[in-house]
Amino acid sequence: MRIAISGDVLRPYDHGGNAAKQNGNIRWLHTILGWAIAEAVGAPVEPILGQPEHFSLWDAYSRFDRECSVRSWAALYHAEPTPAFLDYVQAIYGDADCVVLFEGNQLLLRSLEILGIRFIDVVLHPVRFLDDVVLGFRSSDPDVQHRLTEFGIAEEVFFREAALLRGGLMKDTIGIPKDVRVVFFGQTADDKVLIHDGELVDFATAPLPYDTRRFQTVERAGFKPHPFNRDDFGIFARVPFHRVVPVEENFYRVASSEQIAEIVSITSSVSVEARYFGKRGTHLGRFPYAFWPESQGTGAYVPLAHEYLHVAFWQRLFAGHLPAAPIHRGFLGPSKIRLSLRSFWGFNEVTQRIAAGIA
Repeated sequence: MRIAISGDVLRPYDHGGNAAKQNGNIRWLHTILGWAIAEAVGAPVEPILGQPEHFSLWDAYSRFDRECSVRSWAALYHAEPTPAFLDYVQAIYGDADCVVLFEGNQLLLRSLEILGIRFIDVVLHPVRFLDDVVLGFRSSDPDVQHRLTEFGIAEEVFFREAALLRGGLMKDTIGIPKDVRVVFFGQTADDKVLIHDGELVDFATAPLPYDTRRFQTVERAGFKPHPFNRDDFGIFARVPFHRVVPVEENFYRVASSEQIAEIVSITSSVSVEARYFGKRGTHLGRFPYAFWPESQGTGAYVPLAHEYLHVAFWQRLFAGHLPAAPIHRGFLGPSKIRLSLRSFWGFNEVTQRIAAGIA
């Protein structure tokens, strides 16, 4: 049984070139999962990267008569594959029994589906405040998808952990004027979830739901830029300049404050997390993911703790029978994936301060 590990091999660097910006994340997924999958299936597991000797970005974009660029990446992200592109995907991935991807490009996932090549797509779940970050898994194989749900984290856990975190933060004073009840959050400018109709959007250009005119009348609104994108992100197209209050507070301190009623973003995970803290979470764009158990559809991602780090888990997924070894449930310890990814999404800022008694 041949299992390959891949990801968004179509995402170029801003400066172009024939290497995918997501190669690092593909290598990371291969490093943490490849050994367990190989042990489970009894065969080596190799990564497929976005580079000339694996999956050539230049060859791939030429199948659409497009240049290799971020603009082309966004334009084709949700496009239907051409016959020429399908031929290329078949040549690269066709001998795999299953492809495990880290945040797979939607064009590539659609191509694998058309070609009948099974896949499991892995994404960062929007809930980032548990003992560790949660990964969401979905499979194109209905049987594998059903087996994934056996290990899913119950939504009750999200509410419970949010309540515990909120309890430690809610009495603190946040540095936001008392009349600010709504806070907008920015995102990185090239976030794939900002792609709408083939273009990357911001607050000024995002498609709007019917009720956003109310933001023109709010007394004042907070705006917290993304740490990796410090510009205004088009916020002044939604809220008049003189009513925008800059916010530097950590998201979890904002979400835990009784003062704040609503968290607004285009498609950020913070608008998903907001409801677990008792806030209204508003997306101004189309959030592209559905999650189990709220969604029972075949495209829903199942949130998992650390089960995927065990050989027995992959034996269960691929063999379809219960393995001899028990499958450990839950987290193996705090922040193992956070440390492995070297990303904390602000969670460490509040937990360390609480532990030190200075939150």
